Amino acid sequence: MATKRLKDLLESRKASSRESTGIGGGHASGIQALMKAIEHELEVAVRVHEVRSEYERQMEEYVTFRWNA
Repeated sequence: MATKRLKDLLESRKASSRESTGIGGGHASGIQALMKAIEHELEVAVRVHEVRSEYERQMEEYVTFRWNA
């Protein structure tokens, strides 16, 4: 559930950054760099959540296996 929400947020940020690339002015490159940094942080957060979820699932399987062995 949380992974899906993070992925949705990441996709909306990517769409937003694609739309804002046409913005003019001196601050556009700074804003673009900030958006890239935010996108990267979101990607890392999504991946960490995926790995943590998989680890927890495996640990639950391990505990179930140990109890039934």
